[in-house]
Amino acid sequence: MTQISTPLPPQWLVNHPELLKRNIKLHPQGGQFSHRMNVWSTSPFDDVVHVVKFVNYDCDEAAIIELLQHNLASPNHTVPCEVIRSSDNSPCLLLMSFVGHSHCGNESGTYVELFDSFYQIAEGLEELHRRKVAHLDFAFGNVLRAPPGRPHFDSQIILGKWYIIDFEQALVFDQGPGHQPAIILPINGQVRKPEGLERLDPYSWDVYCLGHACRVMYKLSPLRRRIKADSRCIVRLLQWMQGDAQGCKGCTLACHCRPMARRVRQVLGVIRWCFRAWDGASRMFQFFCRT
Repeated sequence: MTQISTPLPPQWLVNHPELLKRNIKLHPQGGQFSHRMNVWSTSPFDDVVHVVKFVNYDCDEAAIIELLQHNLASPNHTVPCEVIRSSDNSPCLLLMSFVGHSHCGNESGTYVELFDSFYQIAEGLEELHRRKVAHLDFAFGNVLRAPPGRPHFDSQIILGKWYIIDFEQALVFDQGPGHQPAIILPINGQVRKPEGLERLDPYSWDVYCLGHACRVMYKLSPLRRRIKADSRCIVRLLQWMQGDAQGCKGCTLACHCRPMARRVRQVLGVIRWCFRAWDGASRMFQFFCRT
């Protein structure tokens, strides 16, 4: 019987002086990230689970992460991260606490929780765009939620909050949403580009991917499994978010085929408020019926 070898973290990373100084010991099997050869974690059984990612010293990701560490309160949905740089141009280390998983959202299967999740990730994307940062690989797999109601090992992590991760493809632009011309889109993003679409306004592409992430989140939610059919209103909302992908092929300047992240967040905020109001009224009605 052939034994499958398990990837091990590189020895230089295991013995990195900055990790040893912090008493961070990487898990022999790479924890839960062995499929990513530059992302490793400490043991999932540790009191504090750390995630370590190494990137080239001159890459944009480390600089963008540093930019986004200023004021981590919402609407900023960036994971708290320490960027460890070396003086000899060796790889930078991104040291983070483990947050959670993409599937930790909407566990109760309610419209209130589903739209709160939609709202939070739209809010996080809007904040990136406000800082003129385009993620360019925004996807369901790149948003994580710290599960509410469970104690967390890092006081900086807010329970129930969604966090945006993985800024490998991200870029900072001189112009903001509504003014940035089209760029060549990355070829290896998680969201599949519509056929023939190679160039697009980067902010508009992020919003398209936001709609895709919300669609996946909805499909996987207990709410969708319980009602066993697609909500026509949610489907139309997601279609509005993603816009006309085929019409984007002629967009060489700022793209207006879909709303900006700010408008998406505003609309989701109104819908979330309506569901919260309805939920509160329903609970009050049930209370008075019982008394």
